[in-house]
Amino acid sequence: MKVRWIVMALGLWLVGSPFVLGMGRYPAVLWTCVVAGVIISACAYVGGLPGQDWANWLGFAAAFALVVAPFYLDYAHIAPAKWNAGIVGILAAALSLWDPIKSRQVPFRNQHR
Repeated sequence: MKVRWIVMALGLWLVGSPFVLGMGRYPAVLWTCVVAGVIISACAYVGGLPGQDWANWLGFAAAFALVVAPFYLDYAHIAPAKWNAGIVGILAAALSLWDPIKSRQVPFRNQHR
């Protein structure tokens, strides 16, 4: 449950990071961060609701897209943008899958009764 709030915070950081890190003048960086941040935050919120695991997987996909975006959209030469997208994307991707994977774990059953 607390993991969801961390992922939401990462998404909100993405929305504000172009302005905080001085990358707002690059449209590709600005829109990638804002759109990915909104999607990741919204998916983290919806994914915390009962029966909405699909949202966590969508958040994972958005976070993975964020990791490859600097190379695909050709702004990998902007170091703060590349590192921000890489670090936040990897963290958000890993934490987005925390609840779906944790909820699918089956407790060990003793088969020798």
